[in-house]
Amino acid sequence: MEHNSGRLYGSIEASKKVKISLRQLYHWVDILQVVTPKTQKYGIRQFRRFTARDLMVLGKMKMLIEKGYTLHAATKMIKNNGIEDKFQEASSEENHSTAHLVVEHSRVVEELRKTRQETELILSSITSILIGLNPNNFVTHWNASAEVTFGITRENAVNKPLDSCEIQWDSAAVLEGIKKCRRTGRPTRINDIRFLRLGQQEGFLGITIIPVKNEAKDRLDLLIFGADITERKKLEQMKDEFVSTVSHELRTPLTVIREGVSQVLDGILGPTTEDQQKFLAISLQAIDRLGRIINDLLDISKIEAEKLELKLDLVDVNHIIQEITASSSPFQFRAKDKGLVLKANVPPGKVEVYADKDKLIQIFTNLIGNAMKFTEKGSVEVVLIEQADSIECHVSDTGRGISQEDLPKVFAKFQQFGRTNGPGEKGTGLGLAISKGLVEMHRGQIWIKTELGKGTSFIFTIPKLTEKEIFKDHITKALRKAIERENSLSVALFEVKDFSSLEKKLGQEKVARFMESLERSIKQSLRHKADIAVRSRRGILVILPSTNKEDALSAINRMEQDYQKAFSKAGFSEEMRITKKVVSFPDDGQTEEEILAQLME
Repeated sequence: MEHNSGRLYGSIEASKKVKISLRQLYHWVDILQVVTPKTQKYGIRQFRRFTARDLMVLGKMKMLIEKGYTLHAATKMIKNNGIEDKFQEASSEENHSTAHLVVEHSRVVEELRKTRQETELILSSITSILIGLNPNNFVTHWNASAEVTFGITRENAVNKPLDSCEIQWDSAAVLEGIKKCRRTGRPTRINDIRFLRLGQQEGFLGITIIPVKNEAKDRLDLLIFGADITERKKLEQMKDEFVSTVSHELRTPLTVIREGVSQVLDGILGPTTEDQQKFLAISLQAIDRLGRIINDLLDISKIEAEKLELKLDLVDVNHIIQEITASSSPFQFRAKDKGLVLKANVPPGKVEVYADKDKLIQIFTNLIGNAMKFTEKGSVEVVLIEQADSIECHVSDTGRGISQEDLPKVFAKFQQFGRTNGPGEKGTGLGLAISKGLVEMHRGQIWIKTELGKGTSFIFTIPKLTEKEIFKDHITKALRKAIERENSLSVALFEVKDFSSLEKKLGQEKVARFMESLERSIKQSLRHKADIAVRSRRGILVILPSTNKEDALSAINRMEQDYQKAFSKAGFSEEMRITKKVVSFPDDGQTEEEILAQLME
């Protein structure tokens, strides 16, 4: 094609004669404005082959048609020299603008190409497993580490649903993590995912699922970063076994030594002198301290290995605080010995959360003990604040405080601030680390406020979970074990009918006593060690591992007979009627969502 004005006008007239469509004309104009694949390939040099007059004429033609002129009328106006002169300046400006846009377009395309290449290079060079997912869980990226780890090539993974890629891993745990990440919009960490390595050897993965939002925030892609942690798990297992073995081996002789010293001190084995009693008492204190060190080592080892299991139930935090700070408690005697005041500031009535009671007591014990250790005068106060979706607990003292440079190390292991050589209270430096670990296992947070020379406050929160969240947590754990062991599982729910109406009619306190009696009766009816019963405000969830539906129905009927006898004996009103449902895996449901939906429908 020769690019001169005569040929252009001839083409326009020819297009009129054959009735060229407006779309075809636009396409022809766009060709001259250098936006076709061919001209992009050659870049701006192709633009320089066209004369300024060519671009002026075509730009004017496009402008006239956009204003509503027909192809015939636009061609006629362009052929009129007077009209052409009037548009000369405007067309020249448009030509200049077009040239600028072409240059800018080429530059942006080149930058995008380079950026894409750099991104691909970075992603490909990552030594960790990297899997990209779109909102529908289709694989969008599969790097070399994923190929090596799972033995699946990129071609066999990309553009396929993740669950159809035939990855031999704990898919239930991975999919649950993906759901959680999408639900919360926050990174989700999953440890100890079992998978089959090349050679069919079992290994462990640690993965982090990261949400990636686009600028419009209308879609949520995910990146899964992972690593084969099999060797690290072996080392951790060796360490844990060593600590556990040493601790347990120490416990047995330590118990024997303590019992022997106690008997001598109590005079069971004969009379002792005053000096002997003094040294025996010191020995007994040292043995007890060694026992606490062993327990702390075991606890922190289990927390770090994520092997510490919480026995979660509804717990009255108000009652725990009142017991710990009661006048007959060991802490009150210790406070009096130091000349301190131990006090509690709690709201009236019950303040219940879903927690492990023993571990909650351990948190308070560690924090109160730590406060007393570093407070010479004044007071230690325990405060409980009930909020809509959580509880907030404060343990405050009027002690020496903590310096700003020491704050980052407060919750680190084996850290003791302000400790001096010589006599005085000593510890392992593990109490605060254990407290932090236990709070976080309860999905809470812990932090510190301190002022040097004036005192310190340790504050922690524990969320209030809904009934559905409480039940789902237990069902998820039980279902995962059932799948791993290829066992059946049955879940039952006992609920009080017209619960809200009963509370209004009979009062919350009476209905609460009824629920406690129901829980107590059902727990006494459980036959197997693995069976558990969990109370919410208005119902009791019963988990029966390795139990099919037929056996579960038999067990539920037995429980019903037991609690009916207990209610009759306690004189509870017949208005308190109980409904019951039983759902079994795999017959009635395959996932925790399906099981929970059938229980609570």
